Amino acid sequence: MNTKKFNDIFWFAPKSKIKAGDGLDQGRFPFYTSSPILSKYINTEQHFDEALIFGTGGRPSVHYSKPEFSTSTDCIVAIATDKSFNTKFVFYYLFGNIHILERGFKGAGLKHISKKYIQNIDIPIFDLEIQNKIVAILDKASALEQKRQRTIDWLDEILRVQFIEMFGEAPINQNGWEYKELGDLLEFLTSGSRGWAKYYANEGDIFLRINNLGYNELLTNDLIFVNAPESAEARRTEVRSGDVLLSITADLGRTAVIPENLSKAFVNQHIAILRPNEIVNPYFLSGYISSKGGRHLIVKYAKGAAKSGLNFNDIKSLKIFIPTKELQEKYESIYKKNKALKSTLISNLEVVNSFYHSILQRAFSGKLNFDVSVELDALLEEIDLSIPENDLISIVTNEEYLLSLVKRLNNQEFENQEIYDKAKHVAFQVLKGEGQLVQKYDKKNKRLILVVK
Repeated sequence: MNTKKFNDIFWFAPKSKIKAGDGLDQGRFPFYTSSPILSKYINTEQHFDEALIFGTGGRPSVHYSKPEFSTSTDCIVAIATDKSFNTKFVFYYLFGNIHILERGFKGAGLKHISKKYIQNIDIPIFDLEIQNKIVAILDKASALEQKRQRTIDWLDEILRVQFIEMFGEAPINQNGWEYKELGDLLEFLTSGSRGWAKYYANEGDIFLRINNLGYNELLTNDLIFVNAPESAEARRTEVRSGDVLLSITADLGRTAVIPENLSKAFVNQHIAILRPNEIVNPYFLSGYISSKGGRHLIVKYAKGAAKSGLNFNDIKSLKIFIPTKELQEKYESIYKKNKALKSTLISNLEVVNSFYHSILQRAFSGKLNFDVSVELDALLEEIDLSIPENDLISIVTNEEYLLSLVKRLNNQEFENQEIYDKAKHVAFQVLKGEGQLVQKYDKKNKRLILVVK
């Protein structure tokens, strides 16, 4: 495959003098830092061109941005000068081959990538028309991925709002419930211990760390394992179903409840185990502590100049208001339903991610078929089989999509069962609807087939 050096396609804008810490949670313009995630904004714009933004420190990152935007000092901004290249095509190429950027990060401690390294990256040469088609297809796949992620984020927000609607903003006691110190609500309180590194293993018992605690959520996507010793110390730090875990150093206020189905697990020294008594529901307690107000409360108890932390006396002295048992249990039921739906959506997102990255790899290896079937697959991925009717406007108003759908259904030309099931779901919905599809008997093959009217 013919290639061209990045430096022959792009020029580099002057380096920003804005510090990453100057970014705002809200603002008029996107503010890019070295983070792979855009999470900051600013009220002054620096750049007025379509561009690529590279983070220079920490982890490799590349962003695509339309005007206007700004960056921090730890970014490199590249603007295309060769009009035979689609800027977004180059973004997708580098994003889909992030290992190319990873190889450029050098140095001890916090690694950095240089402008010189980026200048010498080889970019594959495709006709502009092909580049535009690749971008159009990847845009659809990327939009689907982002839509699924927004739905997952929305579930987290719904649960947060639900807690406030039921109990108010902790620790404000707007309902006049009795306050109790947390120490009076616990059967058992301990924290993990040091020295577990020698027990690390590729499989075995789960070893929980702070990054396994969310805000009222157990995160199991980055677990490590140990061959736990048979000792009193290990038994002390073993968790039980219904325990509330609390981060007590660094990022205070992360919590999680241990579910019934979790395998044998232990905690490290940065996590406290709170075992509630019958007065307080663990899901309510976890939600209370990890709420915005709850986290603000425990930060006041943090100890140490160099590293914030909580000791057992701090934890025991936390004031918790106690709603009725029925209300606490109602919240537990809502919480579990929310997390079950979130788990399903995360599984669906993994399928979408796999689909997206499959397209990325095929696009730049020359194996991507540029007929409408790829675009149709992206639309089919959005179909929710759990509801009887989906919004099919994007499919039924496009004759090419309908023809492709019918052809592939009649010939069973689908890469996986899930897409095939969603295609059948669409066909049945259209058959019942506007009459754009009809069934016809194929005498030659002695079977019913679909036909576009």
